[in-house]
Amino acid sequence: MSLPKFARKPKPSSSQQITSLIVENANPQTRSPLFTTIPPEVRNVIFAACCLPHYDDSHEYDPIGYVSRPGYRFPLTVKTAMNLLRTCRLVYFEAHKLPMAALKEVTFWGDRGPTHENLPQSNWRVYFSPINKIRADLVERIQLFAQLYYLEGDQFRAFASEVHAKSLTITVRHTDWWFWESNERLRLKKDWIEHLKAIKGLVDFTLELETMERDKAQMLAIARTFRSQKIQFSGGRLASAEHRPIQEWSWKGPTMFESQPDGMSGYKYNRPSNAWVSVRPKDYDRTDPAFTSGMVYCVAKVRWIVQ
Repeated sequence: MSLPKFARKPKPSSSQQITSLIVENANPQTRSPLFTTIPPEVRNVIFAACCLPHYDDSHEYDPIGYVSRPGYRFPLTVKTAMNLLRTCRLVYFEAHKLPMAALKEVTFWGDRGPTHENLPQSNWRVYFSPINKIRADLVERIQLFAQLYYLEGDQFRAFASEVHAKSLTITVRHTDWWFWESNERLRLKKDWIEHLKAIKGLVDFTLELETMERDKAQMLAIARTFRSQKIQFSGGRLASAEHRPIQEWSWKGPTMFESQPDGMSGYKYNRPSNAWVSVRPKDYDRTDPAFTSGMVYCVAKVRWIVQ
């Protein structure tokens, strides 16, 4: 006798059917201490540690390139997790969901990003496309590095209308400012910040500004201007940064930037003139600490909470 239509069990999804087949055909690993001696709870901790993203030190970012900075010396990878899942079917069954936790935070570059990443620099369109919905739904935090033409133009408006996240950090690096190589004064429009309203689920936004010590006062003046700005979200929610102090920190970075991979063009800081000048980086020793860590860069962070 069949069950009434309303009481029938739902048909298992494709992923559930595949998982069931994996378990049915898996070797029980009765000779492996990992499964016969170690409790499942401890085994899960071991697997979780193996699935954490880690830095791939075989692909160091160019120390005089636009990407390298604290926290971004090497690309993140989950190669260890992939190797773990290939071990055997039983390991795959127990650990296949663990690498998904690494997808809660994702980094995008609005131009001038890493050239050897698996996905293109504008990969947010691919990442949040309908075909990748399962992966995209896991995203909670986004880090965006953006040149000002990207931030102030249509590119950021398109970005904000298609992504979703609880937390967003936008970083403007020293080399992202308008005509930094021509030593122009820092400037940043404010109207782009209104596009944040389109980001679904956003409750925490941080604007991180970076520049060389010479222009620190200009940067802080811009940070204070943005700190006074409120953002009105739908449903009467308001984002304000006025009651949070501007956070400051600094780091030592390059006095030279290579603008083309061939080393034929770039910019070097000239101390006597206190300005950036055009050079050919290939004519210099790019490993010399004077070029890779001879400049102090100052950073200011302004944070809004949506309430």
